[in-house]
Amino acid sequence: MNTTSSQSVTDAAIYCPLSTSTPQLRLLKILPSQTQESDILCSLDVVDFQHSSTPYYQALSYVWGEQDPKFTITVNGHSFEVGRNLYTALCHVRHESMPQILWIDALCINQSDAVEKEHQIRQMGAIYTRAFDVLVWFGKLDDDIEIAMDLLSDMEKTVDLSRLDCKLFDTPWFGRIWVVQE
Repeated sequence: MNTTSSQSVTDAAIYCPLSTSTPQLRLLKILPSQTQESDILCSLDVVDFQHSSTPYYQALSYVWGEQDPKFTITVNGHSFEVGRNLYTALCHVRHESMPQILWIDALCINQSDAVEKEHQIRQMGAIYTRAFDVLVWFGKLDDDIEIAMDLLSDMEKTVDLSRLDCKLFDTPWFGRIWVVQE
């Protein structure tokens, strides 16, 4: 069976339909792991994101990057293929001891459903706004950028970072049109 047809079967198995009349989204729950090398096990749940019972979630912002080769994760008990950059981000952001709830466009939006994609894209501003935190995955960083990230972390409370000009802002993530919305 080729990748496209197996991915379509997986899409039908993991994606419950979203309402277009009420603001809904899917949230990804990643099970914890003691090591980054462990299989990534997760589930997708539909929630009404304007309801008070909506769980706290983090939104993941990243560059999709090259989609080949594919890496396999398990979603709702089914194999699901993702690109290298998302796979690496998931390995790095998951917790060691507790489940993590994330909104990730590539996984929480059924990319095979054009109507759903259009509806969810219109809600992305609200999805990012309602997230209690937005995680930014820059991908593999060189030493200079890692030093800049450490410096930004230390300086964030005392310096106006909008004036800072460094290699960090030359990474592919900053070149994405979605950055403004996120």
